[in-house]
Amino acid sequence: GELERQLLQANPILEAFGNAKTVKNDNSSRFGKFIRINFDVNGYIVGANIETYLLEKSRAIRQAKDERTFHIFYYLLSGAGEHLKTDLLLEGYNKYRFLSNGHITIPGQQDKDLFQETMEAFRIMGISDDELIAMLKVVSAVLQFGNIVFKKERNTDQASMPDNTAAQKVCHLLGINVTDFSRAILTPRIKVGRDYVQKAQTKEQADFAVEALAKATYERLFRWLVMRINKALDRTKRQGASFVGILDIAGFEIFEVSWNSLGCSLGDF
Repeated sequence: GELERQLLQANPILEAFGNAKTVKNDNSSRFGKFIRINFDVNGYIVGANIETYLLEKSRAIRQAKDERTFHIFYYLLSGAGEHLKTDLLLEGYNKYRFLSNGHITIPGQQDKDLFQETMEAFRIMGISDDELIAMLKVVSAVLQFGNIVFKKERNTDQASMPDNTAAQKVCHLLGINVTDFSRAILTPRIKVGRDYVQKAQTKEQADFAVEALAKATYERLFRWLVMRINKALDRTKRQGASFVGILDIAGFEIFEVSWNSLGCSLGDF
């Protein structure tokens, strides 16, 4: 039935947005998940729910040598047609700072074909074209965050943005005002007592803010995607007579370079 088809398509969608190539695994889960499949008294599937844990969002902005960020970035850059590339303001692999290692391919895997398969999975899931384009705009915006360059102003520690082209692209994709965005990054309002004042940021602070925004944006996109999948799989307001729970918690890999404070990163052996 349709519900079973949608349940089967949830996994490749989540893998596209939550899996990546590491030095040990070409399709390593960079998050954990618990899938609850509900059955009625006759043993038929009546619904499902997915919970996710600990997405390695830092991978969206930086990757170790010979590793990739999440698959969806490569699927999109390889598989998008010219019209879609124009709408999403997409550029070549070497134009994005957040793709630390450029275009790394996986033997036996065609990112272009997997992009089409992922788009078909979205259609089976019942996700509309408008929702799909909105998601892909966020993916493109995350890449563009890395192209925003700040410089230190002469005779002061204050940061400036000499060229706001990348910021304009980010704001166009996300539907926000570029002037407000630039002001929020360079001179954010902070609360001092009962009043608000604007505080000039240093180059290091501005760089950190943009990277934090990129990670948070991708994480929220991932959360929304899980919520949207659960909405499609929730066919009943009552809990099933029984359920099967499937837990997939990523293991640990010890990397030469670590991007978190634990000295290791979630992944599969």
